Amino acid sequence: FVTGPLLRAEGRATYSMLVGIVGGLVNIALDPIFIFVLDLKVMGAAVATALSQVISFSMAIGFYAFNKGVIKISFKYISRDIRDYWLILKTGAPTIFRQGLGSVSTTLLNGRAKLYGDAAVAAISLANKTYMLIRSVVLGVGQGFQPIAGYNYGAKKYDRVKKAFTVAVILGSAVAVFGAVICAVIPDKIISLLGAENPEVIKIGGRMLMIYSIALPFLGFSSYVNMMYQSLGFVKGATFLASCRQGVYFIPAIIILPLLLGLNGVIASQSLADILTFLTSIPFCVF
Repeated sequence: FVTGPLLRAEGRATYSMLVGIVGGLVNIALDPIFIFVLDLKVMGAAVATALSQVISFSMAIGFYAFNKGVIKISFKYISRDIRDYWLILKTGAPTIFRQGLGSVSTTLLNGRAKLYGDAAVAAISLANKTYMLIRSVVLGVGQGFQPIAGYNYGAKKYDRVKKAFTVAVILGSAVAVFGAVICAVIPDKIISLLGAENPEVIKIGGRMLMIYSIALPFLGFSSYVNMMYQSLGFVKGATFLASCRQGVYFIPAIIILPLLLGLNGVIASQSLADILTFLTSIPFCVF
């Protein structure tokens, strides 16, 4: 988690990507061996994941251990100034809230879905996998934008910050719109391709993807406004924006909408939160 952003920050994005890809491929290769060949079942999946993480870590830390990077890692560089640690926590606060509230929102979503049966839980899980795949690509663009924005803002090259933001929004929105079109055109097919055979699961999951397709085009803009505030050091604004999507708006939505709309309320909660987060982001960008 630490070395990945460090590699990207010093321009080694390709190697950072390679570290992640190798770990993922190793995990994929080892899973069937440990689960089926060695008959370790669930334990086998855990061992495969642990080994893939060790390999990724070794690749990343080895890069710095052999002094190939701009950044030098040494015990003598460990800071004794509490302000450094406070700065790290403060700057990371938006991500802490984003990830923490993401766990809370997933728990609430699954809890509400359970009231409507196993088919609803399975369908929402499959629809969310598709949504997260698209969102991961959008966030990947944002992670590439962040160091560019931070460095140029620090160098007082504000025009380059604006240009980078515009390029990121265009690229990220294009990805989101493409994903939205796919989700709107073949929602049932997507759920089926993910392994669903139960007609009820396919029906509910397809309906959720259709609703997701309405909010997806707004995802890039709201995500990048949040990331820009975090990169430029505006911690309070970034933390508030990070809390909107899966906290400020989603938690009330997942509590209230199912009472009014039943299962459709559960399905629509995340999309409503996404649209409200987009609207909230606009004044932050303008002013």
